[in-house]
Amino acid sequence: MASILIVDPKEGRQSIFREAIKPHQGTLCTTADDALKALAEERFHIIFCWYGDDKEAELLCKVREQEHKTFFIDIVEDEAAAAAAAMPRKRAGKKEAKPDSFIGSSFTVGDVDEEIRKAAKALGIAGETAKADIRDLKKLAARVAENDRPVLIYGEPGTGKRTLARHIHALSRRGKAGGPCKVFPCADLDAREMESELFGHEKGAFPWAVNENPGLLRQSTRGTVVLAGINRLGKEVQRKLSILLEDPLCRYTRLGGQEAISADIRLIATSEEPLPQKLEDSSCRDLFSLLAQNYIEVAPLRSRTEELQTLLARFNPKGIKISADALEVLRTYPWPRNLEELKFAMDWALLKTERLVEVHHLPDYLVNAAWRMPRV
Repeated sequence: MASILIVDPKEGRQSIFREAIKPHQGTLCTTADDALKALAEERFHIIFCWYGDDKEAELLCKVREQEHKTFFIDIVEDEAAAAAAAMPRKRAGKKEAKPDSFIGSSFTVGDVDEEIRKAAKALGIAGETAKADIRDLKKLAARVAENDRPVLIYGEPGTGKRTLARHIHALSRRGKAGGPCKVFPCADLDAREMESELFGHEKGAFPWAVNENPGLLRQSTRGTVVLAGINRLGKEVQRKLSILLEDPLCRYTRLGGQEAISADIRLIATSEEPLPQKLEDSSCRDLFSLLAQNYIEVAPLRSRTEELQTLLARFNPKGIKISADALEVLRTYPWPRNLEELKFAMDWALLKTERLVEVHHLPDYLVNAAWRMPRV
């Protein structure tokens, strides 16, 4: 799986890149300054950088100083700009660099997937899988845990996004230092309650605010806040989160307060829908980019049937054997509720037997639905 850094300020192109890097480890920055910070913390195989950025040449020189190979691609508007982009690349080439540390190219935005494939082939990583399996997901979580930037985890309901968020926290410096990991369910409250619970409120901020509420951000100091279901977040809270993430000191104000408070937290957001579709307010359009500095997509269970036995072992602590017919039913069923439903099915079966799980031990609705599925 390729590790990819995108440096592009244009929102229209960002959406193209986001789709293209979903199967990979991707980081998206809007400026070369942010990219330089990311480069100091992580290793990237492929870097796409907008040629119009003032610090593109500086980023290019940093890439050349690295020990490992990196494929650096200038994003240009047309072929004339591609020719101009070659000049700073040649100048960077005159600087002393490690042998074979840099491969250059440029392209006009078109088939990004093809550009990634070509770059991966040039680097000798073309054979790596594009869709992350459980092992890749664990490696990706470990990499993401190494930095302190926000994380966005996207996946269908029941794919284990909260579990993954807690795992990232546990592996991070905050988790290892004993910092808290608090989950904020975005769907359970109305807009005012949501803002009050997350940011806090002063006494008298509204009629029923008889006491001060420090808010979840303050209560999670030196820890992680997991915003579960951020696709359901209200516009005002979206706006305040954008302001907090854009501020180097992560400052915010409580409801009814004037004092700026600095939040010493890491944000991990989960979403069951592609987030850009939900960020319609003009003041919140950059929230996706701010959150998706680390982006992880968890594949649905129906596309991970080759991992089924590994997943079943997680919900089968006694190691009770499963018959070939029962296993075929489990492989065929489409799992609309993903891991949550798989756990339910195994819990149900293990209540009925302690020797061998047969087809008749599985929930009837699941067996009937599996038998109706077309055979390939």
